[in-house]
Amino acid sequence: MRVIGFGVDAALHGIDPDTRDSQRRDRVDAVGVLYAALTGKWAGETLSSMPPAPRDHGRVLRPRQVRAGVPRPLDDLCDRVLGSGADMPPLTAAELHSALAGFSGEPTAPLNRPSAVNEETQAMAPPTELEPAEAQAASNAIGVAPDAVRPQRQRPSAPPPMQDPTPSKPLFADETPGYVPPQRPQQAPPAAARRPVAPDASYNGWQGPWTGANVPIAEEPDYNQKPGASWLRIAMGVALVVLVLIAGSIAWNIIGDDPNTTAENPGTGNNGGDTTTEAKPTPIKGITAKDLDPHGDPPTETPDLVDLVVDGDVNGLAWRTSRYNDQIGDSPRSLKPGIGLVLNLKGEYAIDSLKFNMIGEPTDIEIFVGDSPWSDDPSGAPAAKGSVGTEGEIKVDGAPEGSYVLVWMTGLPQVDGGYRAEVKEVQVLGTSVS
Repeated sequence: MRVIGFGVDAALHGIDPDTRDSQRRDRVDAVGVLYAALTGKWAGETLSSMPPAPRDHGRVLRPRQVRAGVPRPLDDLCDRVLGSGADMPPLTAAELHSALAGFSGEPTAPLNRPSAVNEETQAMAPPTELEPAEAQAASNAIGVAPDAVRPQRQRPSAPPPMQDPTPSKPLFADETPGYVPPQRPQQAPPAAARRPVAPDASYNGWQGPWTGANVPIAEEPDYNQKPGASWLRIAMGVALVVLVLIAGSIAWNIIGDDPNTTAENPGTGNNGGDTTTEAKPTPIKGITAKDLDPHGDPPTETPDLVDLVVDGDVNGLAWRTSRYNDQIGDSPRSLKPGIGLVLNLKGEYAIDSLKFNMIGEPTDIEIFVGDSPWSDDPSGAPAAKGSVGTEGEIKVDGAPEGSYVLVWMTGLPQVDGGYRAEVKEVQVLGTSVS
């Protein structure tokens, strides 16, 4: 197809065909003709009776958005000139020709026949033969004034022989219905063979004639590879990993399995024995002490010396009670039921025993274990009780747990002029339960 009349139309409308704007309009309308051929819609600047091209926010839609199957290079060319890419530098006529050269098919042969005449006139005219020189002159005279060359009447020539209907270079080879591409020879392609692939969504605008040089190159598939080989390798790898995990789990269970270890007796491995490894009671460190005399006035017993009972020095000074004329305890003539030392363990412990270093003997003692300090006479049964001399130990049965221990003295040693208890050191033995 040949488009003519741009200069004549410009002259009729009073537009200078040589101006830059008219050249741009020509290129836009030329691409508009291409857009109309692809979609059936008119997108050029010149008025047309064709339906207008659809637009989005004032921009002409791409041909592929209007009609499916449009080759991507032609779609990009239309968008470059008419659509969202119109703001890019304009294409020249040479660039436009180069862009369309790959889709125009074989070049049309020059017209070397006389001017067309009416079939009725041609049929009525007697057959005449033209000399080669006259035929050539008539052919070269196409386009001159009718007075210069008179068309010669000639019998219609025989139709050309039938040719292969498959075009050598179809316009849309990948989308024309019924088109069958030439079959490739059944042989393995060379290892380095490559073929260009069509531009994809990452193709950015028009960059000159589309020759395939600016698109990614895809590797030719390996036709010799057996189908399913990759899946077989993946399955074998997964099976190998599963076998390794199973073997590791079995080995871990064998190594860590101890038939003598049970939930009720953890950690025993003495061939079925019932003994367990228990923590040995040790002296508790960091204990503080406070005197307790609920029936005194004031209710204290030399509080300035009470820290001596837990200072760790068994040969040092001693804490002592007041001197009483009568014995204390639960007898009818006793002055009070008892005098105590409240020991703060600073944590929860299972109490095993208490050791004493005293001055004088004997001293009757009851042991109480609790979770809070005492401020009055203790109630309930003691955890243990006994009598100690200058050195002694009272064992606590059942290992009661608590954070406080009360040393409740119910009998004092006899001294000159009365009764008094003197304590150098008290040591609490136990195990932590926190």
